[in-house]
Amino acid sequence: MAPKGRVAGSASAMMGTVQFGIGGAAGSAVGLLYNGTAIPMAAVLATSSIIGYTMLRVVAWEKGTE
Repeated sequence: MAPKGRVAGSASAMMGTVQFGIGGAAGSAVGLLYNGTAIPMAAVLATSSIIGYTMLRVVAWEKGTE
């Protein structure tokens, strides 16, 4: 963030907000799907992993670094 020093604080705040928002949504999803087993937590973790991997592949493909 050093080259963008003027907006580094705003970028950091936005990243934190997005992380808390995603965490809150994931926690809510686990709570809504709760059925007395660990399956809802595993499902949310698996879904998050798949979304993260897909986003990584899309970004790598757009940059041509595959």
